[in-house]
Parts: sequence; C-alpha cells; structure tokens
Amino acid sequence: MTYRQVILALSIVFLLYFSGLHFDLGVLVIRPADVLLSAMILVVLAEAVSSGSILTIRIKLGRVAVLLGVFVIYRFFNGLMQADFTIALKELVQSMLIVGFALLLKHFCHTVQHRDLIFKHIRGLLLTASLLLFFYFLLMGQPFGFKTFGPFKHLYALAALFVLDRFLTKPSPSISLLLASVMTIVVFSGEKKGWIALSFAAGYLIWEMYKRASARKKQYVRLSLASVVFVGVISIPILLPSTPYVVKQLNSLSEVAQMASSRIFQDPRVASIANRVSFSSRSNISRFYVLSTAMDQVQETPLFGIGPQNLKPLVMASSPFSWLDPGAHNDYLNTLVEYGAVGLLLQLLIISILFRYSVYLKKSTVDPATKQQITFIQALLLFGVVINGFFGGSDALNLLYLLVPMGLLFSIPNPHTGADNHANDKYASDCR
Repeated sequence: MTYRQVILALSIVFLLYFSGLHFDLGVLVIRPADVLLSAMILVVLAEAVSSGSILTIRIKLGRVAVLLGVFVIYRFFNGLMQADFTIALKELVQSMLIVGFALLLKHFCHTVQHRDLIFKHIRGLLLTASLLLFFYFLLMGQPFGFKTFGPFKHLYALAALFVLDRFLTKPSPSISLLLASVMTIVVFSGEKKGWIALSFAAGYLIWEMYKRASARKKQYVRLSLASVVFVGVISIPILLPSTPYVVKQLNSLSEVAQMASSRIFQDPRVASIANRVSFSSRSNISRFYVLSTAMDQVQETPLFGIGPQNLKPLVMASSPFSWLDPGAHNDYLNTLVEYGAVGLLLQLLIISILFRYSVYLKKSTVDPATKQQITFIQALLLFGVVINGFFGGSDALNLLYLLVPMGLLFSIPNPHTGADNHANDKYASDCR
C-alpha cells in the first residue's frame, strides 16, 4: 500500500466511525469502520514483515504512551473484575483498534504534505456527506431534520471546522461561500453540542491564525468573516420559522436554567417531575436524572466505579419513567461512574499532556506551515474535548476525538530529538 492509499483509507475510516453504521447480528455487532481499520492494520503489518521498509514503528511518545497503555489496560481489568470477560474483551479490542488508527496516522502523516492530504480528504468527505444529507432531508420536506442521524449530528460542526481552517490558511471567494453555507447548516441543525464545540475550537483557531497573518490577509479575513456573519444574521429570521426543532432547542436552554435553579436535579425521583414532560425537551429531564443518579453512585464507588456498560442498567432500574434516556450524555461523567476516579484521572492526564506537548511543539517548530497544522490539530483536540462533555460514554467516537489529534501531533518530528524517523523511507516522497 502506498501512502496515498493508506491516507485515503484512513479518511474513509474516520467518516465511517461518524456514520455510526453497524450491523446487529444478535450475538455480534459488526461495524464497517472496525472491519476496514482491522484490514488496514493487517495489510500494513504484513508488508512490514515481508519488506521491512514500509513500516518501521518507533514509539517514542514518552509519558502519554505510558499513560495511554495504563488507561487501556486499566479499562480491560476493570471490565474483567466488575462486568464480564466478553464486555472487557470488547472494550479492549475497540481501544486497541483506535490506538492502531492513531499509530497509522503517526507513521503515514509524517510530512506537511501528508498531513495536508489527509486534511483535504477528510474535509472533502465531511463536506460531501453534509451536503448529501442536507439535500436528502430537503427532498423529504425536512431540510433541517438532522436529529435522527445519530453520530452524524456532529458531522456538520466538524466539517465547518475543517473548512474554516482551509479558509484561514488559503482564503478565496469560493471557500468563503462554502464556509457561509456550511455554517448555515450548522446553525440550523439545532445541535447544541455542535454549536458549543465549534465555538470553542473555531474561536481558538481564528485567534491563533489571525495573530500571525499579514496585514492584507487580516483585512481579507475580517471582510469575509463579516460577510459570513451578515449572511447568518439575514438567514435566521427567514429560515427559523421553518425549523421548529431549532426553536425547541433554543427554548430548552432556558428550561435547563429553570430546572437547575429549582433544584429539580437534586431530587429528580419525586413524582411531581412526571408532570414536567410538557417541557420542550424531555432530554433535559433525562440528563438531570442521570446526573443525580450517577453522582449518588460515585459516592458509593468513588475509586474504581461500577464497571463498563453498567450505568444504563443502573439508571433504568431506578427510573420511574419509561421514556427516560439512560445515557450519560457526557463521556467524563460516564468514565467517572463506570471506571471511577482512577479512570477519569488517567483520561484527563492524557488530555493535559497532549495540550502541553502541542504548545511545546509549536514553540519549537520553525516551519510556518507546520505551525499552522499544529494550531489546527490543537483546535481539533479542543473540539473533541468539549464535545465529549455532551455525548456518549466511552464509545469509539469518544476515543477517536482524543486519539486522532494525538496521532497527528506525534507524526510531527520533534525538533529537539533529531531528524525525521522516516527520512529514508522509500515511500516518503509519495505526496511531495
């Protein structure tokens, strides 16, 4: 396999994980993303054994590698002791697959050109999927009915982040129009977690890129961003009446404040809460109920938690509502409950070290193109860290948001430790 083929395949795997596509065969759930990634790892390893040249893995990741290994092993033994062997093995295999994905990124994206190529492929795939879904719902008479598409709900905000990076590095009228279009889709998707994560990541990206831009480029960026904001402001009163779901989401934000101030979340088991289902979003009640139940459980099992995949049964066993969604909607909360303070501490340490390493790497790097890529990887990591606070629970996508930036960061040669490990790789000129 050439670098171009591997990078394209990695981009497809990335999109497949977002699709949530899977086939439930009863005793086994098969995901195309897992199958394709497993096949890639086997092919690359086979070529490494036969030729010894296409893959020379040199893992010198320091503390984060040790912490990641401890994190994966801890999750496995925690599942083994508190759940069962099948669940523990499933968690281990899933974690190892995502780690393998990060290692493939580390090896095959070790030049500026290779990283540009994977950003280009992922940006193209995300945009294509976003626009196809938009036109699909448009034909169905629900132009902003994205809510039913599971993990794909995050796709629009992530696509906007990739387009924004392209706009800030190589601005043009066409990319400005594309940015305005995808931003409009993000706003009217009604996906609050996407709004929040994109706001943090895009804000950081704009600030960092703008600081280093030339005076002419700053003027162009200011004009284009002002145009994007203008288009957005004009489109809101026109499109908002046709998007009742977005209106419902906006209303639910005030209800969250109302529920918090009335301290409902401190005692959600009272019967009176059943009369509150007239709220615009039952999800708010579900989340407060899960939060309360989870924190009660943390007090009982603070260090090691209750084991993987045990939070949902715990919530449902005590819930008085048949309609309640038992999911944590927060990967950090889920980790705290199921893996305890030890598991959460390991997760937060990995995130902290990645951010610190990215800052060190950007300060140490001289090449402007590499600095821009590091800034975008930081924004991508920030996007994942924020959005993981609003969905899931130790799912493949949660790990992907953390380990993809890790693989990309460690694909960049450390200026203080010597030359690029891949300098003599016969495939290294593939994208130059």
